[in-house]
Formats: sequence, C-alpha cells, structure tokens
Amino acid sequence: MKPGNYLAIALLCGTLFFERLAYYGFRATLFLRLREEFAMTPKDVGTLMSAGSALLLFGFLVGGGLSTATRSRFVMLGAVALLGLAHGAAAVSPGLGSLAIALVSGIVRPLTFMALAEEIDREGRVWKAVVVSALIAFIANLAASLGAAAGAAQHARGSTHAIPALVMVVAVMAVAGIAFGLPGQPFRWDSPEVLLPGQSGMYRPEPRLVRAASGPNPLILALVGVALGLSACEQGFQSHAFYQEIYRSNARVSTLSTIAQVGNPAVVCLVGLALAGVAGSLASQRSTLSPAWLLGAGLGALGVSTLVMAGAVVVRSSGLSLLSMLVDGFGEGLFLPVAMAYALATLPSRWAGLSGAGYSVALYLPSLIVNVVAPMFQRGLPLALGAVGVLTVLGAAVVLVLGPKLERVDDVARVP
Repeated sequence: MKPGNYLAIALLCGTLFFERLAYYGFRATLFLRLREEFAMTPKDVGTLMSAGSALLLFGFLVGGGLSTATRSRFVMLGAVALLGLAHGAAAVSPGLGSLAIALVSGIVRPLTFMALAEEIDREGRVWKAVVVSALIAFIANLAASLGAAAGAAQHARGSTHAIPALVMVVAVMAVAGIAFGLPGQPFRWDSPEVLLPGQSGMYRPEPRLVRAASGPNPLILALVGVALGLSACEQGFQSHAFYQEIYRSNARVSTLSTIAQVGNPAVVCLVGLALAGVAGSLASQRSTLSPAWLLGAGLGALGVSTLVMAGAVVVRSSGLSLLSMLVDGFGEGLFLPVAMAYALATLPSRWAGLSGAGYSVALYLPSLIVNVVAPMFQRGLPLALGAVGVLTVLGAAVVLVLGPKLERVDDVARVP
C-alpha cells in the first residue's frame, strides 16, 4: 500500500482509540453518577440502558444508510464532532448524554468501516483487512481497559467528568486530518468475467472467457453473520454464568472479577497482535489460504470455552470459570478480527459501511437478547450453556467446511 494509505489507517485507528477511551471512561462512572447525583433506582437505570441500546441499533442503521448515500469524509468528521458534543453534554447530564452518545456512536461505526475499506488495496486484500481488524481489536481492548481505569480513578477523586469530552477533541483532530488531507479513493472489484482473444491455434484463434479479479464471494458474509450471532449468544450466556459463579465464592469475588476483567482483554490483545503479524506475512506473500480457517478455529474456541463454563457451574469451580474466560479471550481475539475483515474487504467500499452496520447488529443484538433471557435459565443454566456450546462448536465445523468453498480469494486472472 502507499504511504498515504498507512497514514490514513493510522489516523483512523487513533480515532478509534480515543473514541473508545472516552466511551469507557464515561461508562465507568455512569451508574455511580446516576445513583449518587440523581438518585436513580436500578430499575430506572435499566430502563435508560435499554433505551440507549435501542438508539445504538438505530444509529447503526442510520450510519449504514449514510455510507451508501455518500462517501464524503466530512460526514464522518461531522459525526465524530457531534459525538464529542454528546460527551460534553454527558459531563453535565449523564442520563441524556448517554442516550446521545449511544445514537451517535452507532452512526460513526459504519462510516469508519467505509473509510477503512477505501484504504485497503486489492493485492492480498482480505489478509490486509485481517491485519487492520486485528490492530483495531488490540486498540479497542487497550482503550477500554485504560478508559475504565481512568474513569474510576477520576470519580474516586471527585474530579471533573469532562475528561472524555476533552479526549474526543483529539479524535476530532485526527478525523479532520483525514477529511482535509486524505480524502481516500472508492474501491470497486472488477467485473467477474472478461472475454479475451484466444491463443493462435492450428486453424484460427478462438476467444476465451476468463474470470477477472472479482474478489471474495459476498455469500461468505451470510455465513459470517450467522457465526457472529452464535458468538454473541455464547458470550452473553458465558458472561452471565461467570459472574453468577464467582459471587458464590464471597471472599474472592473482587479478586476473580479483577483477574477476569484484566486477563480477558489482555489475552484478546496478545492474540490480536500475533494475528496481525501472521496475516501481514500472508498478505505480503499474496497467500491464497482462506481466512475462514481461522474464523472457524476462533468460533470453535468460543464454543469450547462455553462448555468449560458449563462444567464450572456443575462442579461450582471458580477456577474453571476463570479458565473459561481466558479461553474465551483467545477465541474472541482470533474470531472477531477475521469476521470484521470479511465485512471490510468483501464488498466495494460503497457497501462496506452497510456491511459494517450489519456486522455490528449481528454482534450486538443477540447478546442484548441473551442478557434479557439468561436469568430465565437459572435452574437449567448448565444445560443451557452446554447446548449453546455444542451449537457453537457445530457452527465452527460448518464454517470450516463451507467457508473456504464459499470464498474466492484467488480468482485473479493471469493472462499470458
């Protein structure tokens, strides 16, 4: 890729880092502020969070629609600036601010997908997208950990809650640099078939029909969407079971919770960095190896982690619960970047934002539903975990079988 591409990707990753840093810094203090400053009950907070979730999903759809209507990066700049204003409002009114942040965050994400898709060139496109997605996973988890720690620290000291808004100023500056200096180029795959003159034969040359650089089969996105839904359900049930299990060991609740909250993102970060290195090597070699193999392996690891959690609930082992969360981090660090890469690299950039919106909905909506229904499975939680784990492992097997067949990463015509 050209130096301008690397610079634009770096600025986009920086934007994501500061946006996530601000978001998790705000979320770390939201419940405490609503309870202490506004005397809101847990029921009221739950209602507010549900409204925020609905606005986030609506924002995904709005952002996806905007990305298909225009590719102007000034639209993204306006959205990120509006998100900064929402964080400023949240410093004064956390309830209304949280709703505004949810809506605008949903709009920003598909626009970011489209901008990233414009910076990934054709050669080794899917593997280059895996590199970018793995770096994003690393950055997002790092920012989430730092933001949560910083937010909790500032609240404990009683300092101002305007820090997330100030952090967003840096994000706006990064997007401004992209909008004014790096407009990007729309990406399109070539037509799938080309008619070329044939080679000279004994009597007369005959034309040949060859396949051009048509890119991966868009049908792979349907498979990725189903896999994302499975992963979201798996992680929702597993997270519910983990916190239920550690609270049974009263003396070690704080220790186990801290280890999980630090250990899981740390594993995701380490796996993401390793994946970025491997994918970068494969991209430089123009490898025809299908990323669907890694997608299936990651989904399989998520399924295994859920089965381990089912065993932990049966034998009431907090150690197994912790092991399950660490295995889950490994699977997430492998699975989510590859799934994101397909959303980035499969379609022309005009549709990449809409694909990113679909990716976000497929990842977020099932987990939201699970959070509602999981408490209904209290008595049969081990059975529910086992069923979800087996279903996820079977889904991984389907991905491993169908994924490489659906995808076409080596359909580049080599005409002598």
